[in-house]
Amino acid sequence: MISGDDAACREAHEIMPEIVCAEVKKSESVYGAMLLPPQKAHKLIYEKSIENIKNENLLNLVKLIKKNKGEDLCL
Repeated sequence: MISGDDAACREAHEIMPEIVCAEVKKSESVYGAMLLPPQKAHKLIYEKSIENIKNENLLNLVKLIKKNKGEDLCL
């Protein structure tokens, strides 16, 4: 699970399409972003965390990593 801006979520999805992302801000420029109000951001992160826990694809990935004892995997 990742939380961050739209660019971080986009990049995470490119690497791992099944990743759960809580987009709490949107980049407007190199130096600026539109942020969710703190209460909305906290709620979104909480909801996405629950979604992540229930995500069967990620559970299978964790099992695969444990099976390989954390050795580097080509995903």
